[in-house]
Amino acid sequence: MRAAEGGRYTFAVTVVPTKARSAPVPTPQMTDVDSPPPVRTRSRDAESDGSPEANGPDGPRVCEFCGRRFAREDWLVLHRGLEHGDRLSPAEYERFQETYEGEEEELNLFRLKALALLVLVYFGFLIVYAFVT
Repeated sequence: MRAAEGGRYTFAVTVVPTKARSAPVPTPQMTDVDSPPPVRTRSRDAESDGSPEANGPDGPRVCEFCGRRFAREDWLVLHRGLEHGDRLSPAEYERFQETYEGEEEELNLFRLKALALLVLVYFGFLIVYAFVT
């Protein structure tokens, strides 16, 4: 680094090439359930069969479009609507909209509770400050 005219500095950057990798490095995929990703894709008919991979109350729910697993049915419905909305049937899309609205109501209620708690804590500190000083 050298000082140039007017107090500005110039920087020299050297790029050193690295060794090329012989095989691609697998990147971890985030899932909502701690389990390995599915090996094969499933068809829509797999939901009704008795296999343990089928979506059901006892096992993880799996998206039939991309193979991602979810711990709750609501999360799967929201994922399908947000990521694969163009592939859904009208009944599935309607279910997504109902689930989305329900989730939105829960979030609004949470925000209202968080705001009430924040106001309560604020006035609590205000009252404590008034008595201390």
